Amino acid sequence: MQRQPSKTKMEVVGDKNNDLFEFLVGAELEMYTNAFKETLKVNSVAQLRDVDKKDLQIVGLSRPEQKRFKRYYDKRFGTWSKLKKVFKRETDSKAAPTDRLPTSPANVGRDRHLIPSDAITINYRAEPLGKGEFGIVYRGVWRREDGQRIQCAVKTLTKERFETAQSEFFKEATIMCSMEHDNIVRLYGIVLDLCLGSLMMVSELAPLRSLSDCLRDWNQRPLFPVVILCDLVIQIASGMEYLDSKGLVHRDLAARNILVFSPTLVKVSDFGLTRALGVGRTYFKTATTDRKLPFAWCAPEAINEFVFTSATDVWSFAVTMWEMFSYGEQPWATYSGEQIRQAIGPPMYHRLERPRFCPFSHYRIMHECWSHKPKERPTFTKLCHVLQEAKPEQRVAIDDVDGDVVHNLMTLRLVTSSQYWKNPVTTMAGSAR
Repeated sequence: MQRQPSKTKMEVVGDKNNDLFEFLVGAELEMYTNAFKETLKVNSVAQLRDVDKKDLQIVGLSRPEQKRFKRYYDKRFGTWSKLKKVFKRETDSKAAPTDRLPTSPANVGRDRHLIPSDAITINYRAEPLGKGEFGIVYRGVWRREDGQRIQCAVKTLTKERFETAQSEFFKEATIMCSMEHDNIVRLYGIVLDLCLGSLMMVSELAPLRSLSDCLRDWNQRPLFPVVILCDLVIQIASGMEYLDSKGLVHRDLAARNILVFSPTLVKVSDFGLTRALGVGRTYFKTATTDRKLPFAWCAPEAINEFVFTSATDVWSFAVTMWEMFSYGEQPWATYSGEQIRQAIGPPMYHRLERPRFCPFSHYRIMHECWSHKPKERPTFTKLCHVLQEAKPEQRVAIDDVDGDVVHNLMTLRLVTSSQYWKNPVTTMAGSAR
């Protein structure tokens, strides 16, 4: 069929707010809007997935224009078909409808779902739970087909990054889909709506937000005495051991990316920078410097050579421990990125000082994790073992100095044989047995 004469933009008829028109403008093919609508009966972007090469010839696209159409379509929506292969649609459940709003994964099946956009309600009025490089996380509710309403966290792509960040979004969703561990935040599913241009990740909601938020909040700080922090450190190490076993490098481990589900349960989150190591490879190296490195948490080789391994995650883990025992202080707070690079490397080899409430045993473990040579740092498997052995001793108070705490169970802050105890949160003192 002969190619139709090109139409100018002024000749295009119809609603220019239509997503089809906007798509064709992006592909520099807007002059064919009427041909798509009238000849192919295509009225929305969602219907473009059924358009083939023969259809493009019918509406008059030249070979270069057909290539431009395909290239733009793949750039904008190529990720979507990949994601649909990973996730499946939610099927009807025999469970009775309920008005409860559970947040625990125990209330939800283990399948990762392809969730309809109208099943998610996002609370845009509330303050976002978090903001990342290409997405914003909101509190939301997922209305399942079985009637359950699940509180959830919804990560959405910003309009500015919708087209450019889809591949990064795909990587994060795929990685999260592959993980199943008690100390890793669970992904419920994704929202893929071609008509609305909607791309979201739906995951379990942490009622207490991030660990850094909790530790800096004076009202919540009493919930996290040293003995609890020691348990949480083990949980984080366990989650990271699991990531390591899957050949994954987190690259952004910090207290801000540890979510608190209760004072005794935390989970590793935010896998936007996580990368899978190739078969037989033990490191990931990036040639790009367009992302801001969290210098205060980075190992020397990550800062200087952009090399990321399980050993660089171990370094970051020790900085996260330092954050915890300092109750949310900023590591290297008065240093610039360049000053941190110089301080931790040769010839100075400076390290963060022991936080006031950090047991000596745990600080020694931190120093091992901060070994300049990556091979000298412990693995996460070893850390799980040594951290379990290093848990502080607990004694029963027999008298008090500053308050009525007799017979309370106390933690000996520095794990010594002394008969005296000191409360790590309130600074009360007394004797113990």
